[in-house]
Amino acid sequence: MNYRFSYPVDDAGVDDIASALKMHGLAIVANVLDSDTVSKLMNTIEPEFSADDSGPSDGGEKYTVQAVPGLLGIDPIYAETLLLNSMFLGVADRILAPRCHNYRVQVSTGMRIPAGGVNQFLHREMDIYRPFLPYDTVQAEYVLFAMWAGTDFTLENGATRMVPGSHLWDEQRSAQEHEIVRAEMPSGSVAMWLGTTLHAGAANKTRSPRTGFICALGVDWLVQQENQLITIPPEAARKLPEKAQRLLGYQASPMYGWARGMRSDNLLEVDRSASRYVNAGLHEAAGEA
Repeated sequence: MNYRFSYPVDDAGVDDIASALKMHGLAIVANVLDSDTVSKLMNTIEPEFSADDSGPSDGGEKYTVQAVPGLLGIDPIYAETLLLNSMFLGVADRILAPRCHNYRVQVSTGMRIPAGGVNQFLHREMDIYRPFLPYDTVQAEYVLFAMWAGTDFTLENGATRMVPGSHLWDEQRSAQEHEIVRAEMPSGSVAMWLGTTLHAGAANKTRSPRTGFICALGVDWLVQQENQLITIPPEAARKLPEKAQRLLGYQASPMYGWARGMRSDNLLEVDRSASRYVNAGLHEAAGEA
């Protein structure tokens, strides 16, 4: 299956999308989700936004945004349609898998720019790990962010501002206005970018909110931006498909992240193999009363 996206070419498959990300730091894939799926996503998130009476949160420099964290724990539909989307995981396999044992969820959030929201400052997702993880344009493909469009993203309502090629820039270089593009895309589309790509939310000059869904993946040795194991504890995680459970972080790498007596490939399950199970003291050894 081919996926259409508006930047940098018109028609491409997963390999081409991954190549575009490596070359430009971003890719916009149009019409990935059908309208019925988008309607379900929007109908499910609406009560969460309505229940948030705290008002817009300050994202810096007068940027206004409403956020609903823990998106994957709100309803299984978000894991099933966004996190487990075959195109998205195919791209992650090419971008992240070579740099880790297992990649996992970094953050999952419903995002809404209300009417009147203004430009956010340009930033890189990897900035939160400075100075402990140095800026590196060669080995910096540690995070893959995706913004799924719940509403149409337009110039007027705050389509994400992105800077192609900025993932290869010197850290001190600032973007000029003519270097910034906008992630214009119809609902059901997705904009993806790397952790070192400059990007930002944009001003919403319309009377209606611009709604999107962030689902980000990162290498398993990097601490999660949003702690998924607290946000979505075991009793909630067990309601999701097993692949989603592992991507949330309920999976150990060969040398780290393991938990005594639990299966490495799914930390929600007891490891009943003889040696591990007996050594963990989780049942009586053979021959004992």
